[in-house]
Amino acid sequence: MNRHPPNGYFINDFIVWGAFKKNATITRGFVITPPDLRGAGDAAAAKCHEDIVKYLQSIALNIRVQFQWCCNADYSKALDAYEAATAKAKNPAEKKVRESTARYFRRMLKEKQLRREHLVLFVSQQIESAPPTLAGKEGLKSYYRAILKQFENQYDQHYNEIKLAFGDGVNVEPMNKRAHQLHTYLFFNPNSNEWLADANVQFNDRISIARNCMTSDINTDHIGRMYMDGHYHGLLILQNIGSQTYEGMINNLTKTSLLNYQITVNLQPLDTYQIMMREETEAQELESQGRTATTTSQIREDTIKRKRHAVSQLGEGHTRLFSTLFVVRVWNTDESKLAADMSALKQAITSIKSARAYDTHLEVTTLETFFATFPGNCFHPYDARDKELADEHVANLIPFSASFTGDLANAQALWLSSDRALCGVRFIVNGLVQSTGVAGGSRSGKSVKYNNLLYQTGPYFDYDVMVEEGASHTNYTTDHGEKPIVIQKSGNISINYLDTMGAPLDPEHLAYAISLATHFAGDSGDARLNTRRRAYLAYYINICYREAQEEWARKNPEANRASQREATAIHLWHRQRMTPDDTLFDAYVHLRDRIAANDGEVLEFMSKISEAEITHFIKDPQTAHLAERHAFSKFTTEQYPLHSELTELLRLRPGTEHDSGEVAELASLMDNWCATGEYGPLFDGYTNRRFDGRVVHFELAKADNNDLALRGAIALNITGRIRQRIVTMPRKLVKRFTMEELARIVQMPGGAKLALELSAQLAKYNCVFAFILQDFAQIAHIEGVSTLLNNTRQWLITRHDDAKEFKEFAARIQLPDGMRDSVEKLPIPLNMPPNKRYSSACYFSRSAIPPISGITQYSFDQNAA
Repeated sequence: MNRHPPNGYFINDFIVWGAFKKNATITRGFVITPPDLRGAGDAAAAKCHEDIVKYLQSIALNIRVQFQWCCNADYSKALDAYEAATAKAKNPAEKKVRESTARYFRRMLKEKQLRREHLVLFVSQQIESAPPTLAGKEGLKSYYRAILKQFENQYDQHYNEIKLAFGDGVNVEPMNKRAHQLHTYLFFNPNSNEWLADANVQFNDRISIARNCMTSDINTDHIGRMYMDGHYHGLLILQNIGSQTYEGMINNLTKTSLLNYQITVNLQPLDTYQIMMREETEAQELESQGRTATTTSQIREDTIKRKRHAVSQLGEGHTRLFSTLFVVRVWNTDESKLAADMSALKQAITSIKSARAYDTHLEVTTLETFFATFPGNCFHPYDARDKELADEHVANLIPFSASFTGDLANAQALWLSSDRALCGVRFIVNGLVQSTGVAGGSRSGKSVKYNNLLYQTGPYFDYDVMVEEGASHTNYTTDHGEKPIVIQKSGNISINYLDTMGAPLDPEHLAYAISLATHFAGDSGDARLNTRRRAYLAYYINICYREAQEEWARKNPEANRASQREATAIHLWHRQRMTPDDTLFDAYVHLRDRIAANDGEVLEFMSKISEAEITHFIKDPQTAHLAERHAFSKFTTEQYPLHSELTELLRLRPGTEHDSGEVAELASLMDNWCATGEYGPLFDGYTNRRFDGRVVHFELAKADNNDLALRGAIALNITGRIRQRIVTMPRKLVKRFTMEELARIVQMPGGAKLALELSAQLAKYNCVFAFILQDFAQIAHIEGVSTLLNNTRQWLITRHDDAKEFKEFAARIQLPDGMRDSVEKLPIPLNMPPNKRYSSACYFSRSAIPPISGITQYSFDQNAA
C-alpha cells in the first residue's frame, strides 16, 4: 500500500492522532446507551430527535465529532461468569434452571441469534502547536503535560454537556485508556473475540496505535476492496439522503440480521455566518440573472425562495449545517459473501426514503475514506465525499441505537432484551441489597417472570420468605424441601404476635404488636377514642411482657443473670463503640454475631464487666427496662405471653386510672380474635410453625379476602413475624422478603409508613424487600406511598390494565418518558401463540448512575432448553 495510515498514541484517557508538533488531533470517546425507542411511540422518538439536535447545535466550531456504531454477538464473558456461578449452586432445582438458561443462550449465541449494539461518540479537537521556542526536552514535556491537563478539564465539560443534552434516559460513560485501546483494537480486528481481547491483549503505552492494534497491513485488490486481518472490507458512502428524513429511519440499517458491519458518521460544524453570506450572495446572483433574462424560470424562483428561507433559518438559529461523512464498513472472509452483505446493506440504505449509497472501488477513495473513520480521527483532510446537511437531517442519520444489557457485568439472572441482546438483572449492587418492585396488570406475566427470577437468583440468597395468594411460587418452595403455610380461618396454625422469636423486646417489635392489637379493635370512627385505645393496649401489652419476664426470671435465676450481663455489655458497647446513628438493637446484633463467632475482643469485653456494673445497670431507672427486655431473647416458644392473656388482663384487671367502660369494650373487641373466637387459634396460641427453613412461604388464597379486617390482621402479623425472624439471623446471611400484594399492608391505617420503615430496616439486615403491585389506584392516594415507591431502587414493570393509572404510577417512580410509551405497548402472553409466549417487562434500575431502563423478555422456552 502506497499511502500510510494515520498513526498516534494512547495518552492518559485520550487518543492522540499525529504528532504534537504538527497540529495533532486529540479525542476522547463516550459510550452512549440510548433507550430502545422502536416501540416507544412518536412522542418519545420526537423527544430523542430534539435532544440530538440540541446537542448538535451546542458543538463549537473548533470541535468535530464522530458517532461510531457497531454490533456483535459476543456475550462469552457474561455467560462464562453465569455458568461459573451456576456450578456453585447447591439446590438442584435452582441449578437446573440456571443450566437450562445458560444452554438456551449458548445455543442462541452459536446460531448468531444474539446481537449487541454499541455506540461511541468521539469528541475531537486539534492541539495547537505553539511550544516555547527555546524549550528543551523537559520543557517540552512539561508544556504538553500542561496542555493535556487543560484538555482533561475541557472534556469534563464536554461530558456534562453531552449528558445535559441527551437527558436522563440516555446513559453516557466516558472512556478510559483501556476502553480506548480495546475499541481501537476491535476497530482494526472486528472479528476478534471482544472478551478474549479484553483478557489477553497487552498494550504498550510507548509504542504507536498501529503497532499496538494492527495485526496486518491494509491492502487493496483490483476492485478497490481492502484486505486486512484475514477479511475483505468494503465501504458504502451515503451519497444522497433523498427528499426528506424522519425519526427512526436509521433503524432500517441498524436493525438488520447482519453482525459484520460498522457505521461511522463524521460531523464538522460549519460557520453559520459564512454560509449565510454564501447563500445570500447566490440568491442575489440569481435575482440579477432573473432581471436580465428574457424568460421566467420557476426553478430559479424556487431556488431563490429556498436560499432566502435558509438564510432566515440560519440567522434565527433554527438550523445549523454540518459537513457530514456517513460510511458503512462491511467485512467478510469470502469476497462473494461480502458482495452479498454489501448488497443487502445498500438495499437497507435505499429503503430510507430513496437514499443512495456509493460503493467505493478506487483505491484512493477507499483508503482515504477508511482513514477518516479511524476512531476519533475527525480532522483527517480527505473530505471529497462529505455532504452538507442541516442538523435536523443529521440527527435522523445518526445511528442513535445501542443494546440494552441491563447490569450484565455482574448479572445474577439473564433474560433477553427487546432487540435480541442479553440483559442482566441482580438484587445486590456493590454489596448492598436493592429493594425491588414488580408492577403490572392482571395476566401481564408478572408472576411467571418473578418466579423465574427467584430460581435464577436463588443461589445468591440464604433465606427466602414469600407471602402470596394463588400458589404462583409454590414450586420454588417445594423444590427447597418446604411446604407452604396455608393461612385460613379456624385452621390449626397459630402465629403468636407477642413472640419475639429469640430476640430482645425492641421498640419496633412492640410497635408491631400494638399496631396489630389496635387493628383488632377496629376503627371506632372517633379519632380521640382510637388514640386512647392504642394507649390502653400499649399499657396492657407492656404489663403482659413484664409479668412474663418476672415469672421467667424467678424460674431461671442463672439464665436471668447471664441475660443481665449480656444486656449490660450491649448497653456499654453501644455507648462506647458505636455511633449515635446506631440503635441498641444494632449493638445487640453486632455482639450476637461476634459472640457466635467466638470473637476474642467481644468475649474479653464481656468478661471484664463487673457484678457491680451489672447490678447498677438493672437497678438504674434509665436502664432497668433494657435488662428486662433483653430476657426475651432467652425465651422458648411456650414462655411468651398470648393474646388471650392480654384479653383476660383487660377484662379482669383494668387500671384504676383508665375508663373501665372503654377498657371493658376493648376486651370484648379482643375476644373475637382469641382462639375461641371467629378466627380460631390463628392469632392466639403458641407459634406452631417453623420459620427457620431455607424458604418460608405463606399462602393466603384460603383466607377470606372479603373480610378486610382479617386481611389486614394477617398481613400485619405475618410481616411482624418475618421482620422478627430476619433481624434475629446473622447479618452476613443474605435474605429476601417477597410480598405478593403490597396493597394488603399499605391499605391499613399507617400501613404505608409501616411498609416504608420495614423496607429501610430490612435493608440494614441484608434483606431484599421485594413486592408485587397490581392495582396502584387502590393505594395511590395514601400518604407515604410516594416515598415508598421512590425508595424502591429497581422495578420490573409489565403492561398495566388502566393507561391513566399507569401514567400516574410512572410519574411517581420517575420512569423515563420513552419507557412509558414502550410499557403501554407491551404484549400480553396469553395473546401469543402457545409455543412462542414470553413475558415482557421494563427493567428500571435507579441503583445505576445514571439510572438504566429497557425492555426485557423472558421466553417460556428458556427453562425448557
